[in-house]
Amino acid sequence: MGSVIGIIVCLLTYLVLILIFGGLGFYTLKKKTPMHFWAGTTVKNEENINISEYNKKNAVMWFLCAGLSLIDGIICIFMN
Repeated sequence: MGSVIGIIVCLLTYLVLILIFGGLGFYTLKKKTPMHFWAGTTVKNEENINISEYNKKNAVMWFLCAGLSLIDGIICIFMN
């Protein structure tokens, strides 16, 4: 019984992480202004020559986080 609960906890935890990271990735792709990395910081439009390329690279970072969370979640399920 404990193993089933562990699997459910892993699924829910990693599902939330994947949705957050993936959502941030899609939000970053659609954003017309530069996406910020840290809370409270700002990126000025003048600092970046190509905002679209900057946001694409930022989105790739978030998608990689989502992908790594998916892999980690699969490992977690099989380890239970």
